[in-house]
Parts: sequence; C-alpha cells; structure tokens
Amino acid sequence: MESAPRPNRSAILRIVLIYFLFGLLWVWGTDRAVEHFTSDLALRRELDTGKAALFFVATSLLLYQLIGRYTRQLEAAQQSRRESESMLLRYRESAPVPVVVADRDGMIAEVNPAAAELLGRDRNVLPGMTILDLVPEEDRDMVQQDFLRVFQQGHLAGQYRLVTGSGRVLWVSVHAEKLSDRMIAAFLVDNTDQRNAEQTLRSYAHRLIEVKEDLRKRLAADLHDEIGRDLTAVGMNLSIIGKSLSEETRMQIGVRLEDTRRLLGQIHRSVRSIMSELRPPVLDERGFQEALVWYVDEFSARTGLAVRVDAGTDFPRLESRRELALFRVLQEALNNVWKHAGDSSATITLARLDRAARMCISDDGIGFDPQRSWDPQLGSGFGLTIMRERMEAVGGSLVLSTTPGAGTTVVAEIELKEE
Repeated sequence: MESAPRPNRSAILRIVLIYFLFGLLWVWGTDRAVEHFTSDLALRRELDTGKAALFFVATSLLLYQLIGRYTRQLEAAQQSRRESESMLLRYRESAPVPVVVADRDGMIAEVNPAAAELLGRDRNVLPGMTILDLVPEEDRDMVQQDFLRVFQQGHLAGQYRLVTGSGRVLWVSVHAEKLSDRMIAAFLVDNTDQRNAEQTLRSYAHRLIEVKEDLRKRLAADLHDEIGRDLTAVGMNLSIIGKSLSEETRMQIGVRLEDTRRLLGQIHRSVRSIMSELRPPVLDERGFQEALVWYVDEFSARTGLAVRVDAGTDFPRLESRRELALFRVLQEALNNVWKHAGDSSATITLARLDRAARMCISDDGIGFDPQRSWDPQLGSGFGLTIMRERMEAVGGSLVLSTTPGAGTTVVAEIELKEE
C-alpha cells in the first residue's frame, strides 16, 4: 500500500502568504478608492457590501489557481516517485545481490528473491521475522549493537554468520545503508566457501607446524642417540689409541692426534648446539621461563646482541605445545632483531595478566614500515606470518607494532585456561 505523501509545508505557506497579502492590498486599495469616489456614508456602506462580495469571488479564483497549481505539482511529484519506486522495485527484484530491508526494530520488511534463496526461507515468511532470527544465538548481542550503529553512522560493513532455513550456517559479507530514520537496506554476499577455504588452509598450516616440530624432536633425538653416541665412542677410541702408542709414535703423530681430538670436540659442541636449536631439553624439563633465560644467554654470547630479560616470578607453566610456540616466537623475534634492527638492544618482558600469559619483545632499532614489510624477493614477511600461525595454532595471538626509526615491539599472548 502506497503511503500518503507528506505535505509540502513551504508550498502551503506560500499560498497562505499570497492570500494574506492579496487580502491586505484589497482592503487597503478598495478603501482608498471608495474614499476618493464618494464621501456619502450611505453609498459607502452599499459599496462595502459589493466590495465584500467581489473580494470573495476574487479570492476564490485566486485560491483555485494556487491550489490547482500546487495539486498539479504534487501529482507530478507523486508520479515521479511512483516511477522511481517501480524502477527500484524492478531492480531489487531482478538484482542478483541479496537485499534485505528492515525497520528500526529489526523487523524484516522486504527481501528480494536472491535473499530468500540465499537464506533458504520462504519469501512470504521472512517479513514476519526479525534480523536476530537469522543469526546464531551467541552472535545476537553483537549483531544488535551493529544494527543500531547503522542508524547512528548511516552505513556499516562487516562479516556475520547467518542461519539458513535448513540450519546451515553461512558466513556473509554485509553492507548496510540507512534509507531513512526508520529503515535500512542490507546487501549480502555469501563468503562461506572462501571462509571454509581459509579455515582449511589454516588447519593445514597448523598441522604443518605440528609435523615440523615432531620432525625437529625426532631429529634431535636421533642426533643424541646416534651421532652423539658415535662421537662419544670415537673420543673414547682416540683416548685408548693415544694411551697405547709408543713414545716414539706419540711424538710423530701426537700433534695430529690432539688436532683430531680438538676437531671432535668442536663437532660434538656443534651437534649439541644443533640439538638445542631443534628441541632444547631445558624447555621440556624446566619450562619456558628457564628456557628463555638459557636461550638469551646463548644467543647473546653467539651474536653479541645485548638482551635484557624481565621475567618476574609469577609467569605460569603452560602446556608443552604452548610453551614451544612461545619459544619459537622468541627465537624468530630475536633473530629478526639481530638481522634487521641495526645497532640496537632488546628487552624481553614476561607477565601474567588476569586471563592471559604475555611475552613482549621490543628493540630500540630502526623499525620498518609494516605496510611494506612483505617482499617475496627478499623473503621478508614470512617470519611474521609463521609467528602468527604458531600462536593461532595454540589459541594465542600475536601483535606487531613498529614505525620507521622507532623500533619494533612483538607481543604474544596466550589465554590461560580456567582451573
């Protein structure tokens, strides 16, 4: 049903003003004319009667013209509006993009065929539902807040979950526009396949991390059990050989024998270092906090980078896979400081929050532009992506903040499970 057109107040005011001015000029002009025509009071009264009758005729004609003109303008505006609404209706009906129109209370007013098809619901039933009926119960508070924000801001865009008539949950990109003080229109794009593909890729990435860590652990164990054992055996054999040599033979090959022992010790230390990088025993035996202190000492001795640690005393023990994720982030972040931060130092802070464990790694180096950090030719950007994926795989998060010339800060957080 077409709503009644709102009156044009300015047109009505113009009619009233014209009528008032005409009446004022009529009274003043006719009074002056009668006074000039005659001074006979009886004749003046007769002329006043005729003057009044003539006034009603003149004003009636004037009002007829003014109201007729206003009516024609109003009819033309109504016709233009009907044509626009008809065009909009045809567009909405034929548009491939799902469109949902709702009022300020969230009640669905109209949907086009594409929206009914996307939602898997009868088009005639949807107008009796609310927007909140289309979203999962756990999302309704958020959707309600965003819905009201459309009327405040005029528009809103975001990703939301919608439930179809069959119970299937869709991920939908929504662009909502305010139509009036009472109505909004929402344009929907189904992103379910894309979201599922992204989730599958994340699952593969997390699984790849798990496989990589398992390979690291197995390789470290093999190095310890096989290479480490063999190196120890070689060292023992060298000692036995050295003791069994005659004095003359020892003088001839003693230098070579000592050089071999020295090289063997160097190889042994290298293997132990590789084992520690692959899977440091201290992490499994004593936890992340002590593993951090050990690694920082080793890293500083190897690279010369000054690193200050503020570990506190209340940092909690976490699950093995969570502590391992933090340790890998620590390794990657310190390597980035050493490679890219220039002549700088780093500070590592561990803290226990109300519901999370936090590690913050900051440096006073040259920083960088995060918008230009991804360069496939240089290989940059992969480290940050891997760190984020590691944290996401254990239910954590990673945030990087940096600006050119102002250093870099990496914050890794893991939510603590309720005891």
